[in-house]
Amino acid sequence: MKDMIIDVEKNDSIFSILNEYLHDGINADYVRLYYHGSENVTDFGKFFEHLNIVKDLEISHLCFGNREMVDKPIMSSLKGLERLKIKECSCTSFFNKDLLCKIYKDNPKLNVFGFMNPSNVPNVNIINAAIKNQYNAKNCFVGNEPHHTSLTFSVPEKYDLNVLKNEMDKNTPYIWKAKFDRDYTSLNLKSRRNCKRCASTKIALIVFKKRYRTEYNLVH
Repeated sequence: MKDMIIDVEKNDSIFSILNEYLHDGINADYVRLYYHGSENVTDFGKFFEHLNIVKDLEISHLCFGNREMVDKPIMSSLKGLERLKIKECSCTSFFNKDLLCKIYKDNPKLNVFGFMNPSNVPNVNIINAAIKNQYNAKNCFVGNEPHHTSLTFSVPEKYDLNVLKNEMDKNTPYIWKAKFDRDYTSLNLKSRRNCKRCASTKIALIVFKKRYRTEYNLVH
């Protein structure tokens, strides 16, 4: 399968139906999910178990109306990821540091990771875990090719840039600088660091969004 795009608004049956026909699992180049307003957590979790190999996964919105997620973390069985982009809903937090570390371990070719959370306080644990993985020399090569995941994190503009910069300077091995975006309309935090082992450039970006939107750009 090349692409799978699922856009669901308050439909409790869609994943139950899909699960009946996906016994052999899914191998896809690109999967995008937009899921809003349903409380059917179990069927959604089972659907993810059918995703065997996915190169590019985008969760552009995921809302279960303040329901707790399944005990077994979704996405924990994914393989083959090269790009991962996630936007959480303000009432449904499902992504965490432990899950990210497992994804890195199982997907050594992951080269782009973007994470967006509407909370007033950014998930610093996820940011730190991603940066630690990027910095770690053991993750420097995939085969003979230099490899460092490009990172983008989006946080609400109302969060204080200086507070986050101080926290990042203190808790990560990078030096963060405030940079204007391309339109010179807002400041972002950016870090570029040359790898001493492979000479490639490690890039990490924290974007302060004026409006919390579904779409956002990733660093390349």
